[in-house]
Amino acid sequence: MSDPTVTVLMAVYNGEKHIRPTIDSIILCQTFKEFEFIIVNDASTDATVDLIKSYKESRIILHHNKKNIGQTKSLNIGLNFAKGKYIARIDSGDVSLPMRLRKQVSFMENHPEITILGTSAFRYYDNGRLLNVVHMPDSQAHILQRIFYASPVVHISAMMKRDAVLHFGGYDEEFDVLADYQLWSRLLQDNHRIYNLGEILVGYLVSPKSFGSVNRTDKSVIEASRIIRSNIEKIAKLSISDNEATNIYKMLTFDMKGLSFDEVLNSEKNIITVFKKLGISSKDIQYVLMLTYLKYLKNCLTKSDNRLIFQHAFRRVLSKNILSLPIKRIYKEIVSRFFQSLFWRFKRIPIPL
Repeated sequence: MSDPTVTVLMAVYNGEKHIRPTIDSIILCQTFKEFEFIIVNDASTDATVDLIKSYKESRIILHHNKKNIGQTKSLNIGLNFAKGKYIARIDSGDVSLPMRLRKQVSFMENHPEITILGTSAFRYYDNGRLLNVVHMPDSQAHILQRIFYASPVVHISAMMKRDAVLHFGGYDEEFDVLADYQLWSRLLQDNHRIYNLGEILVGYLVSPKSFGSVNRTDKSVIEASRIIRSNIEKIAKLSISDNEATNIYKMLTFDMKGLSFDEVLNSEKNIITVFKKLGISSKDIQYVLMLTYLKYLKNCLTKSDNRLIFQHAFRRVLSKNILSLPIKRIYKEIVSRFFQSLFWRFKRIPIPL
């Protein structure tokens, strides 16, 4: 029997509540059938294993960890057993739309220069209510831009070349939370290509008990800072301190929480320096900063913990023609309405400009 084209890979720990829709979306719904489904059970103590075994499906290959070792190490165990030319990621609670594997395989076969292929995704709550849609960048320039502050790929949408990932030793087991972001970074540092399909082909669960929510703590900040510093030093060929890398992450990802006014100014300066070194256009630089400050102002509501940062953000928003920035047309009306609402929300607050 020939090897499957795709290995769908999942690591799970106590996933009985959400795993059935995930398995159904792969085993029952995919229009592409040439796959194996490797599930690494990370020493679950609930009914996860019984639910998996109830499928009586030969394409499901179940591996058991003797003790709980975490997601990153479990995924590497699965990678070492994988036989597929491509690895497609999924997690318990997340779903793949029926055409996901077929469309990703077709694209990868027609674009052999691509090592990692992601897609757009929808996010939803436990009760099934839609939260929002996530679109990742679809050009090499914008993917390279995003790698300096966040992952450019939705992890559970990723399809990757097995041999390329194994060449790098799989996921770095020093990273418990952001191992995917670290892997994409290593690949880009080695001049591999990443691409994202604009089509929504996966959905992922947003739950207080999900892996991402549980680990969105100081650990993610520490890991992200290491990744950002490595990217700046190896891709942009610039030196930066651990603290400066941490501040860039906090500014662009955590709404500047815990940053002083001077740290915000220095982070903005570092971001502009890095992006200019890579030849990123001024409009794209201003776009990233504009979205950062708009998000900050939105979350401030009617007051800010740091008035100097608030004033700086407001001044930055007012100083640019927001509609001239490279924002897709579908978002322009939304951004414009939000921009106007700022004046109503803050009209009674004296803003020295």
